Amino acid sequence: MTPQDDTSRRHTLFAALAAVAATTAALATLTACSTAPVTFDRQHPPGLPVESVTETAADVVDTDAPAPGSTLAPRADPTDAVPPGLTLAVVVSDETADTDAAVRAVDAFADDVGATVTHAVALPEHVADPEALLELALGAAPDVVVVLGPAMLDALDRVSASTLDQQFLTIGAQLPEPTANVTAVVWSGSGSGSGPGARPAPEPEASIGGAAPDVAPRTREALSAGLAAVASGTTGYVLALP
Repeated sequence: MTPQDDTSRRHTLFAALAAVAATTAALATLTACSTAPVTFDRQHPPGLPVESVTETAADVVDTDAPAPGSTLAPRADPTDAVPPGLTLAVVVSDETADTDAAVRAVDAFADDVGATVTHAVALPEHVADPEALLELALGAAPDVVVVLGPAMLDALDRVSASTLDQQFLTIGAQLPEPTANVTAVVWSGSGSGSGPGARPAPEPEASIGGAAPDVAPRTREALSAGLAAVASGTTGYVLALP
């Protein structure tokens, strides 16, 4: 073998090794992308396409955007906007026929959209503070904590204020004050709690401080609308079901 032949073989070998390395790096990148966790778009007004939201500090404020905490109509066909792979933690403060049915509705919806659900249902024995339930839910590190009914609102108000990077969704109730990481879904007759400063539901016939309305019959519809809003970054609003 001549020195020229040996040099040629080395060059060919180096080129082949470089090609293998490049292919391996590309496959690693594809694998990393396929296993990426579910992420949400940052907050923007409803109806504003995600691609039109810039990522710079010089964003132009849309003066026509609804004020934080405004009551909005849910988007059409919200189930199609719920991304697969969500992790949810569902929270209720007690076990009744209504809350049990509502939790089953959450489980059924999660099965349909490919979500995973952790349950924090009913206060543990000898535990009086409902914040313990929310802390239990947070321990599962879910994408969204789902709170059913108005009984947990006071605790949710405190916990959500100290965990601003966690998204919460309340069904059948809303917080007294707008909070960017808490989205609410309500309907005619649903409550907003009886604590100080509780806001009325969007319909004039909604009862405040009276008997809690049944949440289960509208849990699936409300969950679909709320998760679609959170996934699109339209958080901190009150969605009013028709």
